[in-house]
Amino acid sequence: MAPSPAQGNTHRVEIRGGRSGTVPFLLLTAVVAAIVCGLYYGTAATLRLQGVAALWQDGYLFHRVLVLAVTAGLVYAAYRVPYRHTYLEVEVLPTGLAITERRRWWAPGGRAVLAWDDVHAVSARTVNYRKGSEGGTVRRPVLDVYLRRKVSGLPNAARPKRVPDDEIDVEDVTAPAFRVRLGGDRKEYAEAVRKIAPMLGAVRPGIFPQGLRAEQWFVPPAADRPPEAHTEEADRPVTGPPVTVDYRASVLSQLGVVALSAAVVAGSGYLMSNPFGWGTLAAGLLALVLVVPCIGCALLFGAALWTLPRSTAPLAVRVGEGGLEFVRKKPMHLRATVTTAIEWERVQAIITRDRSDRNSVREDLKTEVVDVFLRGGDPLSGWGVPGTGLKLTCGRQERPDSTAVAERVAFPAYRLRMLSPAGPSQSGPPLRDALLGNGPRPDKVPATSLRAALYAFRPDLCHGFGDLWSGEGRSAR
Repeated sequence: MAPSPAQGNTHRVEIRGGRSGTVPFLLLTAVVAAIVCGLYYGTAATLRLQGVAALWQDGYLFHRVLVLAVTAGLVYAAYRVPYRHTYLEVEVLPTGLAITERRRWWAPGGRAVLAWDDVHAVSARTVNYRKGSEGGTVRRPVLDVYLRRKVSGLPNAARPKRVPDDEIDVEDVTAPAFRVRLGGDRKEYAEAVRKIAPMLGAVRPGIFPQGLRAEQWFVPPAADRPPEAHTEEADRPVTGPPVTVDYRASVLSQLGVVALSAAVVAGSGYLMSNPFGWGTLAAGLLALVLVVPCIGCALLFGAALWTLPRSTAPLAVRVGEGGLEFVRKKPMHLRATVTTAIEWERVQAIITRDRSDRNSVREDLKTEVVDVFLRGGDPLSGWGVPGTGLKLTCGRQERPDSTAVAERVAFPAYRLRMLSPAGPSQSGPPLRDALLGNGPRPDKVPATSLRAALYAFRPDLCHGFGDLWSGEGRSAR
């Protein structure tokens, strides 16, 4: 018989050992003591040599206030040391999720159990953390426990945080929500949460997100199965000539850079020729001020003119009855392009996803992407999609990254991921109406209409596109 979650140590994971923090605390204490002694003896010496009036001198006051502010910061940092180095343990019980934090110095600790009825969902996501003095970011897995209500009595390390709407990554959780995050920026935290996730999946597999948009690093084993046949009602597909979703840079903006840089160079050259007959000193100062923008804009003019053919080369995704065509720039050519065709028979599903910005630690900076899953490990070529320009990544995905994806895609699968620029919320139906109507049929649409074009031609393959009809009562597909 399998052991109960409440028995043994198999369902108990230590996230933080609480075995460090003494050295940082002693160092901060020593620095604070040295500063306080310096302030005391410096003040005593000033009073003895110059009297009380010296304490009100501007330089003395500024220096002392600055030192006192630094001291206050160090004292607060030392005060927070035990809170950051307590022993933290998570236990998966039949009744809920137990979180234990042991007392350390003046950090009180505590223990509480999050009942399963209070837990709305557990999102296994990755979060960016700063690397500290090295700069940049590092991605770490965490477990975000979304609560149905604010739970009191939790330890300091697991205190619920009120989450705004733009940071919620689970479809069925609505703002305002409360979240307890398990994990952090250290490698040992990542190892701990990777141990906790399978335990939660064994006890409560349905507690993980069931939607499409949240990309998860852990999916319960029950979801790792062949896709089910879905009977979702789909709209009638569009027929006729393909639609070109144009990703090319605006020609007018490129010409504007060329014209502006040329105007600055011409204007600077004219003014440096001293057309007003100023004296030598005034003319020299003016030339000295203008020489830097003149040289800079001259270099910009040459670069913009040289790259103009390549920057305005065709760059698009063609969507039609037969499938998709990716038009990308050929490397080391000015305007040559390469086209890669994908027939609809090779596509399993097209799914809209939310992905957090990999370069930012802000959680509200999300990027909308479109994932095109091909059948099996069917690659487009040995090197992916040839060419450059489109924000398109390709690769083989071995396992599903959410339960809903597992129900629609058989893995392993070859995945194409494209950034989907945000467009008007009503861009879906108007494009379908234009393609199905009797009026003029658009041959080219902007990049913001990519998802609308995909849904128009193959609504049966598109999932998670319900926001195209915001406010019209449509459910997310």
